[in-house]
Amino acid sequence: MKKYSSILIMILVTGFLANAQKSSSRKADKLFAKYEFVKAADAYQKVINKGGGNEYVYSQLAEAYYNVFNSLKAEKWYAKALETSQDPEMIFKYSQMLKANGQYVKSNDQMAKFASMRPSDNRSLAFLNNPNYLLNILDDGEKFTFFPENGGSIGKGDNPAEFGGTLLITENDSTLYISSSRSDIGKKYGWDQNPFLDIYKSRLVDGKLLKPVPVEELNTKYHEGLVSFSPNGKTMYFSRESYYDKIFERDSLSKNKYSVINLYKSTQELGVWSEGEALSLNNEKYSVKNPAVSNDGKTLFFASDMQGGFGNFDIYYAPINEDGSVGKPTNMGGKVNTGGQEMFPFVSSKNELFFSSNGHMGLGGLDVFFGKLIGTDEFGNKYYQSKKGKRWVIYADTIDASKIPVEWYSWIHFTPNKIERKHVLEKYEWQKPHQSNLTGTDKAYYPNKNKDGVKKKYTSWKE
Repeated sequence: MKKYSSILIMILVTGFLANAQKSSSRKADKLFAKYEFVKAADAYQKVINKGGGNEYVYSQLAEAYYNVFNSLKAEKWYAKALETSQDPEMIFKYSQMLKANGQYVKSNDQMAKFASMRPSDNRSLAFLNNPNYLLNILDDGEKFTFFPENGGSIGKGDNPAEFGGTLLITENDSTLYISSSRSDIGKKYGWDQNPFLDIYKSRLVDGKLLKPVPVEELNTKYHEGLVSFSPNGKTMYFSRESYYDKIFERDSLSKNKYSVINLYKSTQELGVWSEGEALSLNNEKYSVKNPAVSNDGKTLFFASDMQGGFGNFDIYYAPINEDGSVGKPTNMGGKVNTGGQEMFPFVSSKNELFFSSNGHMGLGGLDVFFGKLIGTDEFGNKYYQSKKGKRWVIYADTIDASKIPVEWYSWIHFTPNKIERKHVLEKYEWQKPHQSNLTGTDKAYYPNKNKDGVKKKYTSWKE
């Protein structure tokens, strides 16, 4: 009887301690659930200072610092949490923070551990295929250090977020558009305790940028983010928080509101931008953000966490139709997207596609990667190649491998030919023009088609 009583007491004590631990971090958990990571980090730290530290608190504190890009503190608390945890995703993030802090050997050790736990993950496969990638990057890559102009701080405030500079050049003017949290008006965003992002513009006069001013006609009390322009500069695509359209989800228990990011477009008349028009891509269940328009104005690239992707956020593209509408989105595939995050696409004047990723093998956190546009076939399919030699195709409409002409099929599969050597799109005299797969159409082949009574048994999918 005494034995059973002891076990019961142990169970009760264990349950009490677990509840006490949950209670001690309840305030921090609420802040974390509302994405108020700066305040949450302070609250978790107070729990630890009072002796309430455990695997859960350490991991939450690490996640809070990870989300505000404090790599040093994130590394510290991931290491503490992993003393008693073997969570694969935490190990991966720990590896990322080690890389960001220049601890490449330790980072590789953690990445090897992650790969052993999730061998089929595309991040693991990339690492296993090239475990010495860090040395290659450090040897071949170029490092740059950026300093604010005139040695001062960028923008206004202690730590304003400013990014996404896009230069709009017209016949009469050149204007730089940025996203900035420099405003002193309104409440601060809980995520990083900076003001909400607004769109600012700064005219370029005699090689110098004038003081940025807000684009009042587009800014709201919510986030307005990155911008991109059509080739003629008359249409702007930009991101905005869905609270503006009263689109959000409310947690039934915490009562917290969770918004998504939507894409909008605006047109300019006489120097004034029209009210933003929501794109058909938007959905209340997921975000679409970070717009980037191709140089010909026919394709919109963006980031989204919609279902069916490879990881958290992936890079997608969608056609921009002649009437200004945006067509069906297509995932850019496993050559670009990973189990991590891919965001911030950008198309250069040389048709190079740049994007940020923490899933590809980089130096930790969000690194910049790019793919160069090699050429376009007669059907509008575009062919890209990365610096490391990866090749992929972006289809003009539906994804169908039969729409790749033979010369490009040869190139994308690394078959030695003229395109492989010189990217010369020449065909041999005996080659017939490319024709897509006709299966399911009235032009499809069927046996004995000339015999009476046979043809009527076959119908096309289009009928």
